[in-house]
Amino acid sequence: MRIVHVTNFYVPASLGGAEVSCHELAVRQRAAGHDVRVITNMPGVRFADRNVVNLDLTVNPVEMGLLLSDKRVSRLLKSALSAHAPDVVHVHNTHETLGFAAYAACAPYASLATMHDYNLFCLRTDNMRVEGRACDDRRWCWKCAVHFYPAKAAERFPGRAKAIAAGKIAASPALAAAPLIRNTGRRRRFEQYVDIVICPSSAMRRTMEVWGVLPAKLRVLPNVVGVTAQPSTAEKPRGGVFTFGYIGKLTRAKGVHVLLEAFARLGAAKSAKLIVAGDGPDQEQLRRQALPLENVTFIGRLERAELERFYDAVQAVVVPSIWPENLPNVVFEAMERGKAVIAANIGGLPDQVADAGILVRANDARALSDALAQLVENPDLAQEFGRLGQRRFQTEFAPDEVFARHERLYREVLECRNR
Repeated sequence: MRIVHVTNFYVPASLGGAEVSCHELAVRQRAAGHDVRVITNMPGVRFADRNVVNLDLTVNPVEMGLLLSDKRVSRLLKSALSAHAPDVVHVHNTHETLGFAAYAACAPYASLATMHDYNLFCLRTDNMRVEGRACDDRRWCWKCAVHFYPAKAAERFPGRAKAIAAGKIAASPALAAAPLIRNTGRRRRFEQYVDIVICPSSAMRRTMEVWGVLPAKLRVLPNVVGVTAQPSTAEKPRGGVFTFGYIGKLTRAKGVHVLLEAFARLGAAKSAKLIVAGDGPDQEQLRRQALPLENVTFIGRLERAELERFYDAVQAVVVPSIWPENLPNVVFEAMERGKAVIAANIGGLPDQVADAGILVRANDARALSDALAQLVENPDLAQEFGRLGQRRFQTEFAPDEVFARHERLYREVLECRNR
């Protein structure tokens, strides 16, 4: 089978969850004998893999943020697809450098699209309201739009920021109507262009149904995860100190500020450490928040080759997100290694963790602190959760089985298109 993956970014230049899962799927498909290409658009990046086609076009990030199409990207993408003549095209994230035109370019082929985040309908891509909490009502789009469009315009034309701010109130009615018009048209075109929509979690499927995507097109199928470590059990704390770990972007949506508040609630009487790995726009603010706290260490962004150092140092991994995460790789990485997981009960996290870890109310520092204390006071419970998580990963998310399900879905979409 000739397969093309279309994605904003790709490894090793970008190591986000969408890029890593796309890479793992492509690697396994090649190993299974398929002819696989990846088309991306990362200006100035050179890929050693000859099967990766980089359009190498500089795009306006503001226009991409507004989900506008770039005709140059569309033209080159169509040409690259035509050159490979794929049987199946698998579209991943497109909003940063490819735009919505990527779906139209793939329309002539049997096509699938994986919803790694909410970019298809959400201006912010994270399905969160402007006040910083998860959104569960599409009627709030107008509120985000009134803030989003002027902010993007000011970013595009910094010299006119004052004029844009002054005209914001007058333009608010039109701005509020824009998402309704845009999303209605986007949904109809998306249904026309894409044969099957893959939702990595049941939460994403529910969201796509709310947004009006035809249920018959939706399939719940987790991402393929690369096995990067030998299974191991969580170790008991050494020297009486229990070590928690966070790894990921340092942004408000990830809830690291909630984790720091929860850790502060433990107090000095609790023998615990917290290791924070990653970087992001909020890192300086978070470091300042952590200054009064003992035993909190920021170690910066880690390359994939350095992950083992992080996981070897912790007994439990905390995922305190306040946005509805889809299916974050960090949970799989922790479960694979037999580490206990404490996660927010939001988005796709319950699908991953279930009863093999501790789920707490999102954006609730008190509840999160109680969960941290539970493991500090009972390290054996952490070991038990580590074993349960490891078993759950091997049975529910085993890479070989998930890959086989993708293979069946590819054959299904190809047969449907042929009919």
